[in-house]
Amino acid sequence: MVAKNLKSTFVFDVSKFLMGLRSYLLVGVIATGVDWTLFSLFVFVMDWHYLLAGTVSFIVATFVGYLSGLRLMFRGGRHKRWMEIAFVYLASIFGLALHLGAMVALVEWLQLHFFLAKVAATAVTFLWNFAARYFWIFKRDASNA
Repeated sequence: MVAKNLKSTFVFDVSKFLMGLRSYLLVGVIATGVDWTLFSLFVFVMDWHYLLAGTVSFIVATFVGYLSGLRLMFRGGRHKRWMEIAFVYLASIFGLALHLGAMVALVEWLQLHFFLAKVAATAVTFLWNFAARYFWIFKRDASNA
């Protein structure tokens, strides 16, 4: 059983994966819009530190991305709903670590402006989030790649 699950995880149709990635781009745009809007509000209006702002905006955007993904691309059913949400946030903990790590490296070490670092960190996190959802969290079928 474990071998079958591993095979279904790592053996996949590349063209369906790329179509799914393209479809997930819309989900990513929605979540990114929420993330960047909140981040900007927290940093520029409320004067929060960029890492706190990035964390809070990321958490809210993750939930928006979860809802958008269910509505636009993925179908539930691989796990119970509460488990799906838990897995999304579990995967997002790693995504948040990637995101904040990239921001710290770009801002503190490379002296990049924090908003440009946010853009770069978002790209890295987008790829991780899609892969986690595609391979482990949601069901895949022909209609959603």
